[in-house]
Amino acid sequence: MIAVASDRGLALCEFVDRPMLPTQMRRIGSLFGAVVSREHLVLEQTQRELDEYFSGKRETFTLPLVLDGSTFQMSVWRELQKIPFGSTTSYDAIATRLQRPGPRAPSGARTATIASRSSSHVIA
Repeated sequence: MIAVASDRGLALCEFVDRPMLPTQMRRIGSLFGAVVSREHLVLEQTQRELDEYFSGKRETFTLPLVLDGSTFQMSVWRELQKIPFGSTTSYDAIATRLQRPGPRAPSGARTATIASRSSSHVIA
């Protein structure tokens, strides 16, 4: 996995074999520049909480997240955060809760992109 964080929180956490990772990393680079470090309190917390999650000891995360987007994207991301551990939902159900039903998935529901120029840190 790769994680990118700033002093504001976790901006990206992704499996390294995902097809969209190069695009996401170019976006991160354009927003944050080339500041790279393997040490940051948010990254340490990310590592700890992910280790606990994958070992079955954690069901919720307390990481601060950088979620900058349009008003609609922010509302979708807030809905995604409400899904309880072990539960599933559909894009249609989320769209209905947001009073935006339609045939397509909500824009931005899959990827939280950040829009901040603060320094970033990457862990690989």
